[in-house]
Amino acid sequence: MRLSIFLIGLFLSLITIESFAQKGTLRYGYSSSAMGLGKGMPSFKKEVKSDAWTFFHYRQRIFELQVGWGDFTYLEPGDANYVSDDGIIFNAGFNIPLHKFTLKQRQNYLRGVHITPLMGIHYSTQSMGGISGKKLGQAGINLAPALAIQFPFGMIDLRVNNSFYFGGSSATEMANYRGKNYMFTPSITLQLDGLFELLGGEVTAAGNYSHNYRILAGEEVEYEEYSTFKTKTTKRTYETYNSSGISYVSTQRAFWYLSGKINKGLAVYNYSETATPLYSAGTGFGFGIGGRYKGFMGDISFEKNNGFYAIRDPKLVEELKAVGDDYPLVEGRFNATEIRGKAGFDIFTLITGILMPKRRLSLKNKSGNWVKFSRVHGGVSGGFGVPGKTTLYTPEGEAKLDAFFTNHPEIVRSKETDLTMAGGFTWNIGLFLNLEMGPISVEYDWHGNHNYGWRSSIGLTYMVPLQELLRGSKETTQNW
Repeated sequence: MRLSIFLIGLFLSLITIESFAQKGTLRYGYSSSAMGLGKGMPSFKKEVKSDAWTFFHYRQRIFELQVGWGDFTYLEPGDANYVSDDGIIFNAGFNIPLHKFTLKQRQNYLRGVHITPLMGIHYSTQSMGGISGKKLGQAGINLAPALAIQFPFGMIDLRVNNSFYFGGSSATEMANYRGKNYMFTPSITLQLDGLFELLGGEVTAAGNYSHNYRILAGEEVEYEEYSTFKTKTTKRTYETYNSSGISYVSTQRAFWYLSGKINKGLAVYNYSETATPLYSAGTGFGFGIGGRYKGFMGDISFEKNNGFYAIRDPKLVEELKAVGDDYPLVEGRFNATEIRGKAGFDIFTLITGILMPKRRLSLKNKSGNWVKFSRVHGGVSGGFGVPGKTTLYTPEGEAKLDAFFTNHPEIVRSKETDLTMAGGFTWNIGLFLNLEMGPISVEYDWHGNHNYGWRSSIGLTYMVPLQELLRGSKETTQNW
C-alpha cells in the first residue's frame, strides 16, 4: 500500500512537471533534480511511541514530492494499553533555492561541494489508522526550510517540515496523536543526483494547451403530484471554465551508459491458492550497459537475483500435462545468476502525445539526438539464468517427488519435471515498468518461466553516462 502511494504520486508528479514546467534561472554548479530515501521524526504527543519514519524525496527543478510512512503506538483515551497503528505523510509542491545564500559553490556539476539553502512550500496530507481501520486524515500546508549539500552524483537534503492542518471531521481524533493541528518533522535524505544540467537538460515550449471543465453551480428539485403517484425532477445548472497556458517539455541529449542496480523481491508468483506463506523474496544486484534514445530504451545486464519462487505446474509444463492432478504440489526457493536484455518504449510520451498533440509535434520536429528527461518505460525482457540449489519449503516435498516418479516411470526426471534438479543455462522472459528521471530509474520487474521459477521485484538503477562526463560542462548560468 505504502509503495503504491508513492509510486502513484511519482507518476502524477512526472505528468505535472512535464506538462506545466516553468522557466527560471539557476546558479552554476547547483543541481536541480534528485531522488532518494531517508528518515524523519514526526512530533507526536509524548504519550505516543514511534521510531523514525522512512521518507521518499523526489525533486525536479521547482517541483518536489515527499512521502513519509511509519508505525507508532499510542494510548486510547481511558485505556491503559498501547495500541499499534501506522500513518502516511504526503507533501507535494514547490521549492525555492536561495542562491544568494549559497555557502559553497562547485566549479562544475561534479567536482567539489555545493551548499544551498531552500524553502519548500507544499500541499500536505496526513493519514493515520491503516492498521486499526480508523482511516483518519487531514489536509493543510507544509513550510519546509532546507539545506541541500551537493557532491558528485549525489546530495544530502536536511530539512524541517512544519505542517499546519485544517479542521475536518478527523481533527478531534487526530489530536489524540499530535495534540494540535501542527506537526514538526525534521528529516534527512540521501539522494541521487538527476544530472539535469550536466546532461544538457533543456525546458522548451511545446505548444499551448486549453481545457474546458464544468462545475455544478446550483441544484433545484421540483415535485409534481398526481392521483396515485408523485414525480421528482432535478434541475442542475453548471458554470463552464477554461484552463489554458503554455506546455513545456524537458529533454536532454540521448546517452549510452554503464549502470549499477539493486532490487528487492516483492512477492511470490502463485499458481495455487494453497501456495505456502513461507516464501520470502530476496535482494538482487547487478550492472549493465545500455542506451536511451528519443522514446526508446535498450539494456543488457549481468545480475545476481535471490529469492525465486519455484514450482512445477502440470497444466503449464508440457512433460507433465498428461498426469494432471497426480503431480504433487511441491514448492521451493532458489537464487540465480542471470544475463538479461530489456527493450521498451516511453509510455509517458505516448500518453502525453495523445492528450497534447502540439507536444508530440514539438518532439517530432526537434533536431539532434534527444531523450525525455522524465520517462515511464514499459517493455519486455529475456535472457538466460543459472539457478542455484533449490531449497524446498517442506521436508516431505522430496519424498512426494520420489513417490511420484516411482509411480510414473514414463515421466523422465529432469529439471523440467523436478524443481530440485534445476541447473545449467535456462531461458527466462519477463515484463517491466520503470519510472526514470535523467540517470535514475525506479523499476518494477517480473520474470522467469514455468521450468525455472518466478520473481517480481522493485529496484533502483543509476546510469552513468560516460560520454557526458567526458564532454564536461561550461561555467554558465543554466536556464530552465
